[in-house]
Amino acid sequence: MSSPSPLSTSLDARQTTAPAPTESTGPQAPPPKILIYQTLISFLKAACSARVPGRNRNQIAQPQRVLDGYLVSMSSESVVDAVTKSLECRRTLLELASELGLTGDPDLRHSLRADEGSLVTHITTIFDSKPAENDVLNLEGDSAQCFLDVIQDALDRGLLMAQQHAQKAHRIIRKLSEACDKLPSSLFITGVSARGEYPTFGGGFGNVYRASY
Repeated sequence: MSSPSPLSTSLDARQTTAPAPTESTGPQAPPPKILIYQTLISFLKAACSARVPGRNRNQIAQPQRVLDGYLVSMSSESVVDAVTKSLECRRTLLELASELGLTGDPDLRHSLRADEGSLVTHITTIFDSKPAENDVLNLEGDSAQCFLDVIQDALDRGLLMAQQHAQKAHRIIRKLSEACDKLPSSLFITGVSARGEYPTFGGGFGNVYRASY
């Protein structure tokens, strides 16, 4: 029997050897940024030119430029940062909507509802992610206060309807409050004046003082 020729052996080796994978040396695309109130911003941008009568070109262009800036300043690279500043973003955008005379517009409510669904999705993502929860518990100062206020506001407005979500919200509020020695702002009552230096009587969980509101 004749042995295979060197040429056929070389061809067989080339056919059975898989090409080595090549590594991409190009720049990695940055992860997409998170913009919770994107629907509301899009509505306001459209409303500036289409639904606000009696405004000249400059009056239309100015809020358009403001909203273009919000598209950048209100975007975040992490879900924790996006949730932390979401309440302030909402207030800012609703103030602009009021200035534009759009407070009663049903499309404004629809846009808000859509974005609040996005907010809930991002909040529950934090609940289900240990690294994200650790990032939350490392918040300090104003950032910690803002996050506490966002979660408490979501609870107060009934956005976290599912029982497991409400339980996780109370849990993360408790843990962050212990870590940063702060409480959600809405839990404090303002406008209360003490009417005596000493307590009227003592209760099972603390002293009771007389005050006026």
